Amino acid sequence: MIEDLTPTIRRPRAVPAAEPAEPLEALAEGLFAPEALAALLGEVDPPAATANLAATAAIAQQWLMAGGKRLRPLVTLWAVRAVGGPATPGPAERRLAVAIEAFHKASLVHDDIEDDDATRYGLATLHRQHGLPTAINVGDYLLGLGYRLVATLGPLIDPQRVAALLDYTSQAHLRLAQGQGAELAWRDPASMPPTPREVLRVYALKTAPAFEAALVGGVLLGAGLATVERLAPALARFARTVGVGFQVRNDLAGLAADAQAGRVTLLTALAEASATGHDRTALSIALGRRGPNGQPAEPLADLLARTGAVAHAEAILARLRARADRLAASLEPPALADLGRQLARRILRPA
Repeated sequence: MIEDLTPTIRRPRAVPAAEPAEPLEALAEGLFAPEALAALLGEVDPPAATANLAATAAIAQQWLMAGGKRLRPLVTLWAVRAVGGPATPGPAERRLAVAIEAFHKASLVHDDIEDDDATRYGLATLHRQHGLPTAINVGDYLLGLGYRLVATLGPLIDPQRVAALLDYTSQAHLRLAQGQGAELAWRDPASMPPTPREVLRVYALKTAPAFEAALVGGVLLGAGLATVERLAPALARFARTVGVGFQVRNDLAGLAADAQAGRVTLLTALAEASATGHDRTALSIALGRRGPNGQPAEPLADLLARTGAVAHAEAILARLRARADRLAASLEPPALADLGRQLARRILRPA
């Protein structure tokens, strides 16, 4: 999938806006209203006896309510409905959707720590609010909460589906951690800069699994094991394409902030792969790989534009968008194909 994305540059084509997903968007958002979330979490993690014991759960619940697009739980609910499941989410669908968001929010806590980001959702990041040890602990709690929510589906659905959900979500978690670990390794100034192909492979690991778990989980609840086993390869290909495109679009949208922080992204990999002479040296200095005689770094954003990295990344995003459309069209039933098309157009719109 990755190999044919980088050789040539074409102008991205315009994509129409996705149709609204109401009322599922409102239902997904409603899961994280204070009363609804407190009631649901109270079913699987009863209130602690003392304030100190309750502190971690309270911070985690606030973080779950803090903000975000609720895209992953929305995908879960959307997939349930697309394969013939209940139009109004029941207890099982609600628990799985919140579990998917708990996994996502845990990854954000840890990612913000690893990047030492100052803000998230317009607020101070968790480690800036509560300190590093507490933030790490809350992230760990959210992971446990996600698995607890999945495990307690037992009385609501058959055990085989619970086991399958735990299998898919744990595999997604492992791949995400592997991808994040590879990205962290790029920060070593002594390391070789990653190639664009390596960056795209890592993006497939760290971003696609959450979308795959949301899609597969929804199909599993809505249609059962046999349908998931039949559709899993196609869903994995679609989720991989959308997940990589999601990260490429984030790179383009966050170009200024990433450049200021000197982060390695697809844009920097594309620039390093094509730069020659002065530009190659300037990139190395800007990314902290070397800086002879205290030479000031040239603005990284300028280098990314001058080397054609921005245009190249836009072309890759356009190809991923077209591929996601094709993969979505191959899904069935038709409602699942429609979900895929709307999801691809929403996530992979031009940055």
